[in-house]
Amino acid sequence: MGETVPLPTHLEVARDVSGHCGPLVSVEQEWLLAHKIAPWMGERSLPLWLPLPEYAGFNSRTSSAARAAGLVTRPLDETLADTLVWEIAMGSGRPRRAGLCDNDERALLQELAA
Repeated sequence: MGETVPLPTHLEVARDVSGHCGPLVSVEQEWLLAHKIAPWMGERSLPLWLPLPEYAGFNSRTSSAARAAGLVTRPLDETLADTLVWEIAMGSGRPRRAGLCDNDERALLQELAA
């Protein structure tokens, strides 16, 4: 548990860490739900996305109590960099229990571009 950061900030740090320079695509949450994209976790999901207003404030709690109790946090960029190293080592083609598979992501992006 680290500092609370808005999703756009998290994505910016992730792009910096990974070297991603392609475009970001933004869609309305109704479009995601209509295309059976699950929030947060599970198959065909977008991790870190939660529909509003149902989940407003879900990630707004601070970690100050945990830090006061002795928890040491790492900067987001270090955590994401280590996660990327692990992800590459595990192999990109393996099945996952969360997120979109490459084919689903491509199909959704093609539909948006049409």
